[in-house]
Amino acid sequence: MHQPKAIKLINTFNKADWRECGYFLRGQYKAGHEALRLFQILKKNKQKLFDPKNDLDEIRSEYFSTITKKSFSNLLSRLNIEIETYFVHNSIKQDSVKSQLELLKALKDRGLYEVFDKKAAQLEAILTDDNRIDLYNELYLMQLNHMRFFSDNPLKNKGGKQLLSAISQYSKSFFENYRIFAEGAVLHFDEISGDKEGKIILRPTNKSVKSTLDQLLILKTSKNQKTFDQLFTLLNNNTYDLSTELQAVILQYLIHFGHKETKSGNLKIGETLLDLYDWGFKNGLLLTNNRIPETRFINFVNFAVAYSTEERALAIVNNLSYLLENKMQNDIREMAYAYIDFSQERYTVVIDRIKDYPFKTVTLHTRRRWLTLCSFYKCFKGDKDFISRQLKNYNNFFYNNKDKLSKSVYSGSLNLSKAIHMLSTGASPSSIEIFLETCKQLFHRALIIKEVEALRASTSS
Repeated sequence: MHQPKAIKLINTFNKADWRECGYFLRGQYKAGHEALRLFQILKKNKQKLFDPKNDLDEIRSEYFSTITKKSFSNLLSRLNIEIETYFVHNSIKQDSVKSQLELLKALKDRGLYEVFDKKAAQLEAILTDDNRIDLYNELYLMQLNHMRFFSDNPLKNKGGKQLLSAISQYSKSFFENYRIFAEGAVLHFDEISGDKEGKIILRPTNKSVKSTLDQLLILKTSKNQKTFDQLFTLLNNNTYDLSTELQAVILQYLIHFGHKETKSGNLKIGETLLDLYDWGFKNGLLLTNNRIPETRFINFVNFAVAYSTEERALAIVNNLSYLLENKMQNDIREMAYAYIDFSQERYTVVIDRIKDYPFKTVTLHTRRRWLTLCSFYKCFKGDKDFISRQLKNYNNFFYNNKDKLSKSVYSGSLNLSKAIHMLSTGASPSSIEIFLETCKQLFHRALIIKEVEALRASTSS
Protein backbone atom coordinates (compact mmCIF):
# COMPACT_ATOMS: atom_id res chain seq x y z
CA MET A 1 0.00 0.00 0.00
CA HIS A 2 1.35 3.41 -0.99
CA GLN A 3 2.45 5.69 1.83
CA PRO A 4 2.07 9.42 1.03
CA LYS A 5 5.30 11.44 0.68
CA ALA A 6 4.23 13.84 3.42
CA ILE A 7 4.05 10.94 5.89
CA LYS A 8 7.53 9.73 4.93
CA LEU A 9 8.82 13.20 5.76
CA ILE A 10 6.84 13.45 8.99
CA ASN A 11 8.14 10.09 10.18
CA THR A 12 11.62 11.67 10.43
CA PHE A 13 10.35 14.35 12.85
CA ASN A 14 11.69 14.67 16.35
CA LYS A 15 9.99 16.61 19.14
CA ALA A 16 11.59 19.88 18.06
CA ASP A 17 10.48 19.35 14.44
CA TRP A 18 6.85 18.96 15.43
CA ARG A 19 7.05 22.21 17.35
CA GLU A 20 9.09 24.22 14.80
CA CYS A 21 7.18 22.97 11.76
CA GLY A 22 3.96 23.89 13.55
CA TYR A 23 5.28 27.44 14.06
CA PHE A 24 6.34 27.56 10.41
CA LEU A 25 2.93 26.45 9.10
CA ARG A 26 1.09 28.91 11.33
CA GLY A 27 3.15 31.62 9.64
CA GLN A 28 2.04 30.33 6.24
CA TYR A 29 -1.68 29.82 6.87
CA LYS A 30 -4.50 31.42 8.79
CA ALA A 31 -5.95 29.50 11.73
CA GLY A 32 -8.41 26.89 10.54
CA HIS A 33 -6.83 26.40 7.10
CA GLU A 34 -7.21 22.79 5.92
CA ALA A 35 -3.45 22.22 5.50
CA LEU A 36 -2.72 23.48 9.02
CA ARG A 37 -5.64 21.47 10.42
CA LEU A 38 -4.35 18.32 8.68
CA PHE A 39 -0.89 18.82 10.21
CA GLN A 40 -2.39 19.17 13.69
CA ILE A 41 -4.48 16.02 13.22
CA LEU A 42 -1.44 14.07 11.99
CA LYS A 43 0.50 15.27 15.04
CA LYS A 44 -2.33 14.03 17.26
CA ASN A 45 -2.23 10.62 15.51
CA LYS A 46 1.53 10.46 14.94
CA GLN A 47 1.93 6.96 16.45
CA LYS A 48 -0.26 5.53 13.70
CA LEU A 49 1.84 7.07 10.96
CA PHE A 50 4.76 4.63 11.33
CA ASP A 51 2.66 1.80 9.91
CA PRO A 52 3.68 1.58 6.23
CA LYS A 53 0.27 0.07 5.45
CA ASN A 54 -1.54 3.14 6.77
CA ASP A 55 -2.89 5.04 3.77
CA LEU A 56 -4.63 7.57 6.05
CA ASP A 57 -8.08 6.51 4.85
CA GLU A 58 -9.17 6.17 8.47
CA ILE A 59 -8.04 9.73 9.22
CA ARG A 60 -9.74 11.02 6.07
CA SER A 61 -13.01 9.30 6.99
CA GLU A 62 -12.96 10.62 10.56
CA TYR A 63 -11.78 14.21 10.02
CA PHE A 64 -12.25 15.01 6.30
CA SER A 65 -15.35 13.04 5.35
CA THR A 66 -16.78 15.95 3.36
CA ILE A 67 -14.01 15.91 0.74
CA THR A 68 -13.14 13.30 -1.89
CA LYS A 69 -10.11 11.03 -1.80
CA LYS A 70 -8.63 13.07 -4.65
CA SER A 71 -9.06 16.34 -2.72
CA PHE A 72 -7.55 14.74 0.37
CA SER A 73 -4.59 13.53 -1.71
CA ASN A 74 -4.11 17.09 -3.05
CA LEU A 75 -4.18 18.40 0.52
CA LEU A 76 -1.44 15.92 1.46
CA SER A 77 0.60 17.04 -1.55
CA ARG A 78 0.29 20.66 -0.47
CA LEU A 79 1.38 19.75 3.04
CA ASN A 80 4.32 17.80 1.58
CA ILE A 81 5.51 20.94 -0.25
CA GLU A 82 5.24 23.01 2.93
CA ILE A 83 7.20 20.44 4.95
CA GLU A 84 9.93 20.38 2.30
CA THR A 85 10.07 24.18 2.53
CA TYR A 86 10.31 23.89 6.31
CA PHE A 87 13.26 21.47 5.89
CA VAL A 88 15.07 24.05 3.74
CA HIS A 89 14.21 26.87 6.18
CA ASN A 90 15.33 24.80 9.19
CA SER A 91 18.53 23.61 7.51
CA ILE A 92 19.61 27.17 6.71
CA LYS A 93 18.55 28.37 10.16
CA GLN A 94 20.83 25.83 11.83
CA ASP A 95 23.85 26.85 9.74
CA SER A 96 24.96 30.30 10.89
CA VAL A 97 27.10 31.02 7.81
CA LYS A 98 24.42 29.99 5.31
CA SER A 99 21.88 32.00 7.28
CA GLN A 100 24.10 35.08 7.05
CA LEU A 101 24.66 34.56 3.32
CA GLU A 102 20.90 34.32 2.75
CA LEU A 103 20.41 37.47 4.83
CA LEU A 104 23.04 39.27 2.75
CA LYS A 105 21.26 38.23 -0.45
CA ALA A 106 17.96 39.56 0.90
CA LEU A 107 19.59 42.86 1.92
CA LYS A 108 21.25 43.15 -1.50
CA ASP A 109 18.01 42.46 -3.36
CA ARG A 110 16.28 45.18 -1.32
CA GLY A 111 19.04 47.73 -1.93
CA LEU A 112 19.90 48.02 1.79
CA TYR A 113 23.61 48.40 1.12
CA GLU A 114 24.70 50.14 4.33
CA VAL A 115 23.29 47.29 6.42
CA PHE A 116 24.64 44.80 3.87
CA ASP A 117 28.19 46.19 4.15
CA LYS A 118 28.21 45.98 7.95
CA LYS A 119 26.86 42.42 7.98
CA ALA A 120 29.24 41.38 5.18
CA ALA A 121 32.25 42.75 7.08
CA GLN A 122 31.19 40.83 10.20
CA LEU A 123 30.81 37.57 8.27
CA GLU A 124 34.08 38.14 6.43
CA ALA A 125 35.88 38.50 9.78
CA ILE A 126 34.49 35.12 10.85
CA LEU A 127 35.40 33.39 7.58
CA THR A 128 38.96 34.75 7.50
CA ASP A 129 39.74 33.73 11.08
CA ASP A 130 42.79 31.42 10.94
CA ASN A 131 41.26 29.21 13.61
CA ARG A 132 38.28 28.39 11.41
CA ILE A 133 38.76 25.25 9.31
CA ASP A 134 35.95 24.61 6.83
CA LEU A 135 36.20 23.05 3.38
CA TYR A 136 33.70 25.59 2.04
CA ASN A 137 35.27 28.71 3.56
CA GLU A 138 36.65 30.06 0.29
CA LEU A 139 33.37 29.26 -1.47
CA TYR A 140 31.51 31.37 1.10
CA LEU A 141 34.02 34.21 0.69
CA MET A 142 33.65 34.00 -3.09
CA GLN A 143 29.84 34.24 -2.74
CA LEU A 144 30.12 37.17 -0.34
CA ASN A 145 32.34 39.18 -2.69
CA HIS A 146 30.24 38.09 -5.66
CA MET A 147 27.21 39.75 -4.00
CA ARG A 148 29.25 42.87 -3.28
CA PHE A 149 30.25 43.31 -6.91
CA PHE A 150 27.28 41.98 -8.90
CA SER A 151 24.78 44.47 -7.49
CA ASP A 152 24.23 48.23 -7.34
CA ASN A 153 26.34 48.46 -4.19
CA PRO A 154 28.34 51.75 -4.28
CA LEU A 155 31.23 49.83 -2.71
CA LYS A 156 32.27 48.51 -6.11
CA ASN A 157 32.73 52.05 -7.44
CA LYS A 158 35.64 52.47 -5.03
CA GLY A 159 37.13 48.98 -5.07
CA GLY A 160 35.62 47.03 -7.95
CA LYS A 161 38.95 45.64 -9.17
CA GLN A 162 39.82 44.39 -5.69
CA LEU A 163 36.44 42.68 -5.36
CA LEU A 164 36.84 40.91 -8.70
CA SER A 165 40.37 39.85 -7.72
CA ALA A 166 38.99 38.45 -4.46
CA ILE A 167 36.29 36.51 -6.35
CA SER A 168 38.90 35.02 -8.67
CA GLN A 169 41.32 34.22 -5.83
CA TYR A 170 38.74 32.57 -3.58
CA SER A 171 37.23 30.54 -6.44
CA LYS A 172 40.64 29.16 -7.43
CA SER A 173 41.51 28.42 -3.82
CA PHE A 174 38.20 26.64 -3.17
CA PHE A 175 38.42 24.39 -6.22
CA GLU A 176 42.08 23.57 -5.56
CA ASN A 177 41.25 22.66 -1.95
CA TYR A 178 38.29 20.59 -3.06
CA ARG A 179 40.39 18.81 -5.70
CA ILE A 180 42.85 17.74 -3.00
CA PHE A 181 39.94 16.72 -0.75
CA ALA A 182 38.34 14.64 -3.53
CA GLU A 183 41.63 12.94 -4.44
CA GLY A 184 42.11 12.01 -0.79
CA ALA A 185 38.55 10.63 -0.67
CA VAL A 186 39.27 8.45 -3.73
CA LEU A 187 42.41 7.03 -2.09
CA HIS A 188 40.50 6.37 1.14
CA PHE A 189 37.66 4.66 -0.71
CA ASP A 190 40.15 2.48 -2.61
CA GLU A 191 41.75 1.46 0.66
CA ILE A 192 38.57 0.50 2.49
CA SER A 193 36.75 -1.05 -0.48
CA GLY A 194 39.67 -2.76 -2.18
CA ASP A 195 38.30 -1.48 -5.51
CA LYS A 196 41.51 -0.08 -6.90
CA GLU A 197 40.70 -1.16 -10.45
CA GLY A 198 37.32 0.58 -10.66
CA LYS A 199 37.13 3.32 -13.27
CA ILE A 200 36.14 6.86 -12.45
CA ILE A 201 33.31 7.90 -14.76
CA LEU A 202 33.61 11.50 -15.91
CA ARG A 203 30.22 13.15 -15.79
CA PRO A 204 29.18 15.36 -18.71
CA THR A 205 29.49 19.08 -18.09
CA ASN A 206 26.89 21.65 -19.11
CA LYS A 207 28.06 22.74 -22.56
CA SER A 208 25.43 25.49 -22.81
CA VAL A 209 26.89 27.28 -19.77
CA LYS A 210 30.44 27.12 -21.17
CA SER A 211 29.26 28.29 -24.59
CA THR A 212 27.46 31.27 -23.05
CA LEU A 213 30.47 32.24 -20.93
CA ASP A 214 32.75 31.90 -23.99
CA GLN A 215 30.48 34.29 -25.89
CA LEU A 216 30.60 36.79 -23.04
CA LEU A 217 34.39 36.63 -23.08
CA ILE A 218 34.47 37.14 -26.86
CA LEU A 219 32.16 40.15 -26.50
CA LYS A 220 34.55 41.75 -23.97
CA THR A 221 37.78 40.94 -25.83
CA SER A 222 36.98 41.28 -29.54
CA LYS A 223 33.95 43.64 -29.43
CA ASN A 224 32.18 41.32 -31.88
CA GLN A 225 28.79 42.50 -33.26
CA LYS A 226 27.86 38.92 -34.23
CA THR A 227 28.41 37.77 -30.63
CA PHE A 228 26.30 40.69 -29.41
CA ASP A 229 23.46 39.57 -31.68
CA GLN A 230 23.77 35.93 -30.52
CA LEU A 231 23.65 36.89 -26.85
CA PHE A 232 20.74 39.27 -27.47
CA THR A 233 18.85 36.41 -29.14
CA LEU A 234 19.72 34.08 -26.24
CA LEU A 235 18.37 36.61 -23.75
CA ASN A 236 15.04 36.76 -25.59
CA ASN A 237 14.84 33.02 -26.29
CA ASN A 238 12.45 31.15 -24.01
CA THR A 239 13.93 27.78 -25.05
CA TYR A 240 16.72 28.00 -22.48
CA ASP A 241 16.25 28.18 -18.73
CA LEU A 242 18.79 30.93 -18.03
CA SER A 243 19.40 31.66 -14.37
CA THR A 244 18.35 35.15 -13.28
CA GLU A 245 21.91 36.05 -12.31
CA LEU A 246 23.33 34.96 -15.67
CA GLN A 247 20.58 36.92 -17.42
CA ALA A 248 21.63 39.99 -15.41
CA VAL A 249 25.31 39.58 -16.34
CA ILE A 250 24.53 39.09 -20.04
CA LEU A 251 22.26 42.14 -19.95
CA GLN A 252 24.96 44.22 -18.24
CA TYR A 253 27.58 43.20 -20.83
CA LEU A 254 25.25 43.87 -23.77
CA ILE A 255 24.25 47.30 -22.46
CA HIS A 256 27.90 48.25 -21.93
CA PHE A 257 28.78 47.03 -25.45
CA GLY A 258 25.85 49.01 -26.86
CA HIS A 259 26.98 52.22 -25.18
CA LYS A 260 30.54 51.84 -26.46
CA GLU A 261 29.22 51.25 -29.98
CA THR A 262 27.02 54.35 -29.91
CA LYS A 263 29.93 56.45 -28.65
CA SER A 264 31.97 55.11 -31.59
CA GLY A 265 29.31 56.34 -34.01
CA ASN A 266 27.23 53.17 -34.45
CA LEU A 267 23.88 54.84 -33.77
CA LYS A 268 21.92 51.98 -35.40
CA ILE A 269 22.44 49.92 -32.26
CA GLY A 270 20.70 52.62 -30.21
CA GLU A 271 17.19 51.20 -30.60
CA THR A 272 18.44 47.74 -29.60
CA LEU A 273 20.09 49.30 -26.56
CA LEU A 274 16.77 50.84 -25.55
CA ASP A 275 15.06 47.49 -26.07
CA LEU A 276 17.61 45.93 -23.69
CA TYR A 277 16.84 48.49 -21.00
CA ASP A 278 13.11 48.02 -21.52
CA TRP A 279 13.48 44.24 -21.28
CA GLY A 280 15.61 44.59 -18.15
CA PHE A 281 13.06 46.79 -16.40
CA LYS A 282 10.07 44.64 -17.33
CA ASN A 283 11.84 41.44 -16.21
CA GLY A 284 13.06 43.00 -12.98
CA LEU A 285 16.78 42.68 -13.74
CA LEU A 286 17.41 46.42 -13.65
CA LEU A 287 15.26 47.01 -10.59
CA THR A 288 16.41 47.37 -6.99
CA ASN A 289 13.83 46.12 -4.52
CA ASN A 290 11.27 46.17 -7.36
CA ARG A 291 12.00 49.84 -8.07
CA ILE A 292 13.98 51.64 -10.80
CA PRO A 293 16.85 53.56 -9.21
CA GLU A 294 16.68 57.31 -9.80
CA THR A 295 19.88 57.62 -11.85
CA ARG A 296 19.08 54.59 -14.01
CA PHE A 297 15.64 55.94 -14.89
CA ILE A 298 16.90 59.38 -15.90
CA ASN A 299 19.77 57.89 -17.90
CA PHE A 300 17.27 55.66 -19.72
CA VAL A 301 15.22 58.72 -20.66
CA ASN A 302 18.37 60.45 -21.91
CA PHE A 303 19.32 57.43 -24.00
CA ALA A 304 15.85 57.40 -25.56
CA VAL A 305 16.18 61.03 -26.63
CA ALA A 306 19.70 60.47 -27.95
CA TYR A 307 19.11 57.20 -29.80
CA SER A 308 15.41 57.32 -30.64
CA THR A 309 12.74 60.01 -30.45
CA GLU A 310 11.24 62.47 -28.00
CA GLU A 311 8.02 60.46 -28.23
CA ARG A 312 9.72 57.30 -27.00
CA ALA A 313 11.37 59.21 -24.15
CA LEU A 314 8.00 60.64 -23.08
CA ALA A 315 6.45 57.17 -23.29
CA ILE A 316 9.14 55.86 -20.92
CA VAL A 317 8.39 58.58 -18.38
CA ASN A 318 4.64 58.04 -18.63
CA ASN A 319 4.69 54.21 -18.71
CA LEU A 320 7.51 53.30 -16.33
CA SER A 321 7.44 55.96 -13.63
CA TYR A 322 5.14 53.75 -11.55
CA LEU A 323 8.26 51.63 -10.90
CA LEU A 324 9.97 54.55 -9.17
CA GLU A 325 9.93 54.93 -5.39
CA ASN A 326 6.50 56.34 -4.55
CA LYS A 327 7.65 59.43 -2.67
CA MET A 328 10.14 60.29 -5.45
CA GLN A 329 7.93 59.79 -8.51
CA ASN A 330 6.96 63.46 -8.98
CA ASP A 331 10.53 64.69 -8.47
CA ILE A 332 12.10 62.22 -10.87
CA ARG A 333 9.38 62.73 -13.49
CA GLU A 334 9.96 66.48 -13.35
CA MET A 335 13.69 65.99 -13.80
CA ALA A 336 13.13 63.52 -16.66
CA TYR A 337 10.88 66.03 -18.46
CA ALA A 338 13.58 68.69 -17.95
CA TYR A 339 16.15 66.43 -19.61
CA ILE A 340 13.81 65.89 -22.56
CA ASP A 341 13.32 69.66 -22.91
CA PHE A 342 17.08 70.18 -22.62
CA SER A 343 17.77 67.66 -25.38
CA GLN A 344 15.36 69.54 -27.64
CA GLU A 345 17.14 72.82 -26.82
CA ARG A 346 14.11 74.28 -25.01
CA TYR A 347 16.39 76.00 -22.52
CA THR A 348 13.94 78.58 -21.16
CA VAL A 349 11.46 75.77 -20.50
CA VAL A 350 14.15 73.89 -18.54
CA ILE A 351 14.86 76.97 -16.41
CA ASP A 352 11.19 77.61 -15.70
CA ARG A 353 10.52 73.96 -14.93
CA ILE A 354 13.27 73.18 -12.40
CA LYS A 355 14.98 76.40 -11.27
CA ASP A 356 12.92 76.60 -8.08
CA TYR A 357 11.58 73.05 -7.87
CA PRO A 358 11.95 71.63 -4.30
CA PHE A 359 13.80 68.40 -5.11
CA LYS A 360 14.25 66.06 -2.16
CA THR A 361 17.72 64.59 -2.87
CA VAL A 362 21.20 65.98 -3.38
CA THR A 363 21.46 63.91 -6.56
CA LEU A 364 18.51 65.68 -8.15
CA HIS A 365 19.72 69.08 -6.90
CA THR A 366 23.05 68.27 -8.56
CA ARG A 367 21.39 67.47 -11.88
CA ARG A 368 19.37 70.69 -11.61
CA ARG A 369 22.60 72.66 -11.22
CA TRP A 370 24.08 71.09 -14.35
CA LEU A 371 20.99 71.69 -16.48
CA THR A 372 20.26 75.23 -15.28
CA LEU A 373 23.89 76.36 -15.61
CA CYS A 374 24.06 75.11 -19.20
CA SER A 375 20.62 76.57 -19.97
CA PHE A 376 21.51 79.94 -18.44
CA TYR A 377 24.64 80.02 -20.58
CA LYS A 378 22.72 79.16 -23.75
CA CYS A 379 20.09 81.82 -23.06
CA PHE A 380 22.26 84.60 -21.59
CA LYS A 381 25.81 83.95 -22.83
CA GLY A 382 26.17 87.63 -23.76
CA ASP A 383 25.57 88.79 -20.18
CA LYS A 384 28.91 88.06 -18.52
CA ASP A 385 27.92 89.47 -15.12
CA PHE A 386 24.80 87.31 -15.00
CA ILE A 387 26.76 84.17 -15.96
CA SER A 388 29.43 85.05 -13.39
CA ARG A 389 26.78 85.20 -10.63
CA GLN A 390 25.33 81.89 -11.74
CA LEU A 391 28.79 80.30 -11.71
CA LYS A 392 29.40 81.57 -8.17
CA ASN A 393 26.10 80.13 -6.91
CA TYR A 394 26.79 76.90 -8.77
CA ASN A 395 30.29 76.48 -7.31
CA ASN A 396 29.13 77.30 -3.77
CA PHE A 397 26.57 74.49 -3.97
CA PHE A 398 29.27 71.95 -4.81
CA TYR A 399 31.75 73.29 -2.23
CA ASN A 400 29.04 73.02 0.45
CA ASN A 401 27.99 69.51 -0.59
CA LYS A 402 31.39 68.01 -1.37
CA ASP A 403 31.11 65.38 1.38
CA LYS A 404 27.79 64.16 -0.02
CA LEU A 405 29.11 63.58 -3.53
CA SER A 406 31.44 61.04 -5.08
CA LYS A 407 34.84 62.27 -6.26
CA SER A 408 33.89 61.77 -9.91
CA VAL A 409 30.63 63.75 -9.59
CA TYR A 410 32.38 66.54 -7.68
CA SER A 411 35.26 66.90 -10.15
CA GLY A 412 33.01 66.50 -13.21
CA SER A 413 30.69 69.21 -11.89
CA LEU A 414 33.49 71.70 -11.23
CA ASN A 415 35.02 70.95 -14.62
CA LEU A 416 31.69 71.90 -16.21
CA SER A 417 31.80 75.17 -14.27
CA LYS A 418 35.32 75.93 -15.48
CA ALA A 419 34.43 75.12 -19.08
CA ILE A 420 31.40 77.46 -18.96
CA HIS A 421 33.61 80.13 -17.33
CA MET A 422 36.17 79.82 -20.15
CA LEU A 423 33.44 80.08 -22.78
CA SER A 424 31.80 83.08 -21.14
CA THR A 425 35.05 85.01 -20.64
CA GLY A 426 36.24 84.66 -24.23
CA ALA A 427 38.93 81.99 -23.88
CA SER A 428 40.30 80.76 -27.20
CA PRO A 429 38.92 77.52 -28.69
CA SER A 430 42.35 75.87 -28.54
CA SER A 431 42.82 76.66 -24.82
CA ILE A 432 39.36 75.23 -24.03
CA GLU A 433 40.17 72.10 -26.07
CA ILE A 434 43.43 71.66 -24.14
CA PHE A 435 41.46 71.93 -20.91
CA LEU A 436 38.90 69.39 -22.13
CA GLU A 437 41.67 66.88 -22.83
CA THR A 438 42.70 67.03 -19.17
CA CYS A 439 39.14 66.37 -17.92
CA LYS A 440 38.59 62.75 -17.07
CA GLN A 441 35.16 63.68 -15.70
CA LEU A 442 33.04 66.37 -17.32
CA PHE A 443 29.26 66.56 -17.40
CA HIS A 444 27.59 67.74 -20.61
CA ARG A 445 30.84 67.40 -22.53
CA ALA A 446 28.94 67.18 -25.83
CA LEU A 447 27.39 70.62 -25.30
CA ILE A 448 30.78 72.16 -24.44
CA ILE A 449 32.40 70.63 -27.54
CA LYS A 450 29.56 71.92 -29.70
CA GLU A 451 30.02 75.42 -28.23
CA VAL A 452 33.77 75.29 -28.88
CA GLU A 453 33.16 74.25 -32.50
CA ALA A 454 30.70 77.14 -32.94
CA LEU A 455 33.23 79.53 -31.36
CA ARG A 456 35.99 78.32 -33.69
CA ALA A 457 33.75 78.68 -36.70
CA SER A 458 32.79 82.26 -35.73
CA THR A 459 36.41 83.32 -35.14
CA SER A 460 37.65 81.85 -38.43
CA SER A 461 34.95 83.46 -40.57
